[in-house]
Amino acid sequence: MAPWLAPHARDVAVAVVFAVSYFVFAAGRLPGTQIRRSAMAVIGAAMIFLLGALPARAAIAAVDFPTLVLLFAMMIIAAALHRAGFFDWIVAVIVARVKPGQLLPAVIFTAGILSAFLVNDVVCLVLAPLVLQIAKAMRRDPVAYLLALATASNIGGLATITGNPQDMLIASVSGIGYRAYLFHLAPVAIAGLFLDWAFIQWLERPMGLAPEPASAGGAGVSRAAGEMAGTGRSAPVPASAISAAASGAALGRDAGRVAPAPAAQPHAAPPENPFPALAPDDQITRRLPRQFDRGMLPALVIVALVLAGFLLGIPPAVAAISGAALLLISRRHDAGELYRQVDWSLLLLFIGLFLIIAGAEQAHLLGWLAGWAESPLLRHAALFTGFVALLSNLVSNVPAVMLLRAPVAHVLHSNRDWLLLAAASTLGGNLTITGSIANFIVVEGARPAANIGFWRYLRVGAPIAIATLVLAVILLHFNL
Repeated sequence: MAPWLAPHARDVAVAVVFAVSYFVFAAGRLPGTQIRRSAMAVIGAAMIFLLGALPARAAIAAVDFPTLVLLFAMMIIAAALHRAGFFDWIVAVIVARVKPGQLLPAVIFTAGILSAFLVNDVVCLVLAPLVLQIAKAMRRDPVAYLLALATASNIGGLATITGNPQDMLIASVSGIGYRAYLFHLAPVAIAGLFLDWAFIQWLERPMGLAPEPASAGGAGVSRAAGEMAGTGRSAPVPASAISAAASGAALGRDAGRVAPAPAAQPHAAPPENPFPALAPDDQITRRLPRQFDRGMLPALVIVALVLAGFLLGIPPAVAAISGAALLLISRRHDAGELYRQVDWSLLLLFIGLFLIIAGAEQAHLLGWLAGWAESPLLRHAALFTGFVALLSNLVSNVPAVMLLRAPVAHVLHSNRDWLLLAAASTLGGNLTITGSIANFIVVEGARPAANIGFWRYLRVGAPIAIATLVLAVILLHFNL
């Protein structure tokens, strides 16, 4: 508490904390420091308590625990699938059966479908190094495919409550059920994926790009994991995320052994290529499973039960945490390994945001948003969508939804309004790199192997965002 501060001085101090926090959420870091988004959320929340702007009971009431539980549980489920080799198997199927000319739609629809049922940030973290390496091995410039991964994960994540963090929060506040959410927004997501394919094919022309030599890829992915919440910290990198040049030395247990010289086996037949889409000298996926591994079945069965629970109307947080608990007690999964793949910084970002915004509300700093929410602007679907999309790109879509949650809650009278908020924040996140955490994961993780600058992303992301937002407004407005 801060009894030495007069109420007016305390409100001014809270306003400074709020402004600095959202500046960091927009800029990615505090200039001249190593303070990034999740760190700023923790610092901001601590300052709110230090200033006495938020009593303990009010702080507990401000945290949306169902959203946190659902987000944590889905991270555990995704980590279990990753440890079981599910994502590697999916990529192995693509590599073995997809021709280079078909890689773009394969990346788009794989990322979109996986993001619909798992958290899109996690999907990007797991798939980014594999997409980077496969594109290079197929002699394609990887930029188009990385852009496809980022944009498709955002679009696909709109289809369900569990697709991204802001959808989880909106569903928790609005009370919209899983089936209703899926019924209204899955068509938007499916049509959006086709638009994504069309725009990237047209703007990037991946088939016409000059081939690039295979080079180190995925080296920056550990850095991208921290960018999920702007921390800059490292996170475990998938075993597949190893450069093509180092694959022979790093992908096997016997990496330290010297391979026999070619002269020692003059009549030996070349090994069969299990991945015909790749050249024999680009076997960057040697550890990918050639066939479905039955060891994946327990995790897949639990995931199927969780999805069935969602569809049956069980509260998403309850169904997801039940599945996560089963995975944690399973002998097939080391709980410590699963915990290490949870993005704790993203959870801290959420908790800090809950407390910072609650403190701002206590200091009466969000009155302008409440006034805007009651204006005719909110009742115009297109203007409302544009405002939310722009705000999402100023401060990223998760902080934007957190900021709008309380002021608009009492004026969004129908499920359509809440679904429009979800669509605007999620699809609008494709506009710029700053619009979505998933974008940071892909763009930052690809460096230096593939450099995607702000304008390069905007050239593709802007038309995709605008087209999908128009589609969402039309479909939701007419209840199509």
